[in-house]
Amino acid sequence: MDRNTLLEHRLLWVVEPGEKRFADELKNLTGPEQELFTALRSNSLGTNIRLEQERIQYEYVMGAVLNTRAY
Repeated sequence: MDRNTLLEHRLLWVVEPGEKRFADELKNLTGPEQELFTALRSNSLGTNIRLEQERIQYEYVMGAVLNTRAY
């Protein structure tokens, strides 16, 4: 997930219980994804925030997919 998607959906954020937080490293993220993951882990955007991707509206997702460049 990218930072803009997360921030645009603040009303959908929930608090993730501490025992469910992922604390390991993720090695296959892009630079911006890694920065966001680090911000989430360090609680710099809020305490234990989580956005379940399935809560994002379909139209938003389709718009993001259509605006993505294929590599």
